[in-house]
Amino acid sequence: MRRGPGGSRIHGRLPAYGLDTAFSATLGPGPRTVAIVCEYDALPDLGHACGHNLIAAAGVGAALALAPFADELGLRIRVLGTPAEERGAGKALMIDAGAFDGVDAAMMVHPCPFEMSDFRSFALGTLSVTYTGRAAHPSLNRTRAATPPTP
Repeated sequence: MRRGPGGSRIHGRLPAYGLDTAFSATLGPGPRTVAIVCEYDALPDLGHACGHNLIAAAGVGAALALAPFADELGLRIRVLGTPAEERGAGKALMIDAGAFDGVDAAMMVHPCPFEMSDFRSFALGTLSVTYTGRAAHPSLNRTRAATPPTP
């Protein structure tokens, strides 16, 4: 168990749901459960061709960003690491093992190599985001750092 943002308790386990490389972590005590799905895998001789490395990072980031609001919103956040998505049906195996039991809503992101602004689906929504603050880059260039370097 670890402390997350805002003092949230993060309970995690690896392996999970019968898969050696799957994980499950929960944040928040609420009665409503939201699953954030983190796909991750790589294909032989191809690597991360489908962006699953980005899906996992975005999912964990979303869970950590939502964690401080879990109590206020009455949420339990279940972060599910779903391996073997391209050729192994990891998510389907986890569904069969109960990973999504008691989940009220599940979400994930998936990158796309082409413009999707005109694509319509009942399962998709759009979101506009405005970032404010100082532009930064995670490099050694101190003039582009978001915060002063830590000694």
